[in-house]
Amino acid sequence: MYRPLEGGEKMVDYLIVGYGSLGSKICQSLKKKGERILVLESYNENYNKAIEDGMEARLADARDPTLLRRVGGDKVKVVIITPSDPNVIRDVIESVRKVNSEATIVARAKNPSIEKELGNLGCDVVISASETLSEAMLREVEKIYSSRNARRLERIIMNVASVNGRFAIVMHDAPDPDSIASAMAFREILKNYDIESDIIYGGEISHQENRALINLVDVDLVNVSELDAGWARRYKAFAMIDCNPEYNNVSAMPNGKRPNVVIDHHQVDVERVRELVGNDGLVDIREVGATSTILVEYLERFKVEVSPTLATALLYGIRSDTSDYTRDATREDFIAVSKLLPRVDLDLLSKIETPPISSETLDVLGEAIRNRRVIGSILISNVGYIEDRDSLVQAADYLLRLEGISTVLVFGILGDEIHMSARSNDVRVNIGKVMERAFRELGSAGGHPKAAGAKVPLGLFKAVKDKETLVRLVGDAVTKKFLEALGKPAEVLEERSTEEKKYS
Repeated sequence: MYRPLEGGEKMVDYLIVGYGSLGSKICQSLKKKGERILVLESYNENYNKAIEDGMEARLADARDPTLLRRVGGDKVKVVIITPSDPNVIRDVIESVRKVNSEATIVARAKNPSIEKELGNLGCDVVISASETLSEAMLREVEKIYSSRNARRLERIIMNVASVNGRFAIVMHDAPDPDSIASAMAFREILKNYDIESDIIYGGEISHQENRALINLVDVDLVNVSELDAGWARRYKAFAMIDCNPEYNNVSAMPNGKRPNVVIDHHQVDVERVRELVGNDGLVDIREVGATSTILVEYLERFKVEVSPTLATALLYGIRSDTSDYTRDATREDFIAVSKLLPRVDLDLLSKIETPPISSETLDVLGEAIRNRRVIGSILISNVGYIEDRDSLVQAADYLLRLEGISTVLVFGILGDEIHMSARSNDVRVNIGKVMERAFRELGSAGGHPKAAGAKVPLGLFKAVKDKETLVRLVGDAVTKKFLEALGKPAEVLEERSTEEKKYS
């Protein structure tokens, strides 16, 4: 039975033949990346499972060339054949090649003796049954995904180069080592094509380590507040690096402008980002520990010579975003580190890692310790008024080290906004999702499973003139929202006393 594609012909990038255990793993991996996939399954049970899993699927036999053409198989970029029956594999390869000579075909071979035969039929990648099948197939899919992204990025770059255009490399409003290093790496790729670019950000860079990194690697950054009203017209293309259009904390991205490139690793609805970017742009959002890891791969693919300074910045970006490889670090992060290590300037790395601590940070850390409220394994601290929002990050990192504590929220008031930093090493808690549930509707919030932040305008609280009263009211409101998002209403919890409470 053939069910026509909704709305006429709909382009897909990956055609997955079969939705058994292997096919479902591959589809889930591609779906997380926001790739356009179509499943062809001839068994009712597997077809129904694909539909239940939210896949675009057809109950159909991929061995029929006419049907393949009707579902867009003649235009698809990659065909992945997951059944194990050699006869089915042969027939599907022949069927695909009758309608599409350009697609990359990936299949598996139970018997090594048929690998050559499948290659002769037109199969580009044959996975031997001697390997761990799902891992091997997923690795090949990752290679294809990366190769396609690199080609797409090159097309975008060449289009800009053809008109002597300039690139704007946009970072989020709290540039950290990962975003800074990734932006530097992207600029090096552009230099290979003689394209000029500027690294632009909003907000402030106040964290001591971030300022030390910028000074020591001698990178030029442009704050959007320094630019004139028509600055965006000077750029032919925009690249959002370590951020994305769904990220609320990117004031440097002009309103109404569609980014040409998005490279990021933050949790986000990738399909939504693809819609915002459009079919001509590049969206590369992966589940890795740092965006720097993704840029290491691009540098290698574009054959860019990595200087000791850039290698050091990228290594530090990965180390920083993965908290010394203990937070969300993946196999890809370690591979990137192994490629960078031989080029790293160890003296430079040491200087970046040990910047002097400011008196403001020391004061905030002291306030965070004094004002801590402990509820089970949750620690919440209201530090009152602050001058440096990055001091909250350092305080949260420090307080997470306390015995018996697995989740931390530290927050304070800066200007007309409430700034927050959250950390968790509880495997049951995705702190990025918690912060989104609690504060995204009020302002901007998000992050990773173990580290996140939020920024919320004071709103009605601005009417409160007494500072101590304001701090107390803000503290109560933030604490209540945070605990509710954790599924722990404040009123039903038994609070452990602390040595001192400033706001009673």
